[in-house]
Amino acid sequence: IQQSMNITTVYVTHDQEEALAMSDFVCVMYGGVIQQAAAPWEVYNSPANRFVASFVGANNFMALAVEGAQAAIAGTAVVLPQLTGVSTSKPLVASVRPEFISVNAPAGDDLIHLPVKIRQVSFTGREMAVAAVLASGEEIEAITKPTPDIIALHPNDDATFAFAARSVQLFEDGVTGARVL
Repeated sequence: IQQSMNITTVYVTHDQEEALAMSDFVCVMYGGVIQQAAAPWEVYNSPANRFVASFVGANNFMALAVEGAQAAIAGTAVVLPQLTGVSTSKPLVASVRPEFISVNAPAGDDLIHLPVKIRQVSFTGREMAVAAVLASGEEIEAITKPTPDIIALHPNDDATFAFAARSVQLFEDGVTGARVL
């Protein structure tokens, strides 16, 4: 109705999926301060800071150890082209959305593979939610298509979560830690 009448509507919701589906423009606030105001696609795929990344959609945040040009997540060495030219004295966290993670994917040069211990496997019909724990104790979740191999996983099984380096976003640590480009 609002589009056919060419009127602007301000709609307040805490339902992120509803906001993304209904809006041409989304404004995310924290503590009474606008954290990001942009098109839904941009808010979801290029969050301005860690709060926006955690508030809009699910996300996995992992401590990133950086020393010189070397980086590691949960003790596993990783190559992140995003770190090239980054200069910050603040601790960084890496984030990856659950839908970008594959479970027990074959080795590939362009994938980061992290060993995990399965905590829970949930079949929801069209997808599987696989919760696990990294060697660091951090929790991580994958959302993937159901396969017999994934359905067969049980708590405490060892597995590997894999994702492309390009799917990783970097943020300064802290609730509203800025996105590092």
